[in-house]
Amino acid sequence: LKSGAITLNRTTSVPIEFVDAIQAVVVAYVAAPRLIEAVLSLKDRLSPKKKKIIKRQQNLAEGEVVNDEGNI
Repeated sequence: LKSGAITLNRTTSVPIEFVDAIQAVVVAYVAAPRLIEAVLSLKDRLSPKKKKIIKRQQNLAEGEVVNDEGNI
């Protein structure tokens, strides 16, 4: 990437910093789908116990009181 930035700078007088910024946007655009997929897959990997705890916390945040069996 660096050699491409230098070549572009020499041939077109585009500042290297500008080329670096464009390259960063392209890399982020290419990496974004995998990053989002990885974050969303973490939710699926949670153990049932952790899912139960999260559900209980969500219910408490909504003002519902739920016992261990899931009854209100």
